Amino acid sequence: IKDGILVGAITSRQMVTEANEKAGREIFDGPGGTNRACAFNRVPIERMTNINVDPGEDGTLEDIIRNTEYGVVLSGEKSWSIGSNREQFHFATDIGWLVEDGVKKHVVKDCAYSGMTLDFYRSLTAVGDASTWEVQYVDNCGKGVPGQVMQLGHGVPVCRFDNVKVGD
Repeated sequence: IKDGILVGAITSRQMVTEANEKAGREIFDGPGGTNRACAFNRVPIERMTNINVDPGEDGTLEDIIRNTEYGVVLSGEKSWSIGSNREQFHFATDIGWLVEDGVKKHVVKDCAYSGMTLDFYRSLTAVGDASTWEVQYVDNCGKGVPGQVMQLGHGVPVCRFDNVKVGD
């Protein structure tokens, strides 16, 4: 995504051809280079690579908290589930902190959040600056039948999303 416009996707040569034919126009001008396998004896499948979110201009975590009326700061990765079509998700975190009137209040345990992927990303309202950017390592990204597990990383700044379902 560049300047809010989709310019590429997780694709293979076959996927690009099929998507362009289905749309009746050129959506993608080339493959995204994401067709890969976890081992020599597995069929290559389209899978995410190291995906990053560039830092924004909304300041530090403290700045974003100060500009948040009500919310939860979530941290850690306890478990996750993503639908096979990648349209919906559910993530549980290790810990959270309630935010009220721009102040981080008490600890909230066993937090979870869920939603529809596109709605979630459309609700992005703040992106932290470069001081908040860090790489999150994922050592067990699974996909496919039979299952394939690969390692990857995501570089992300602190982000705020509005109207996200937090809880069961």
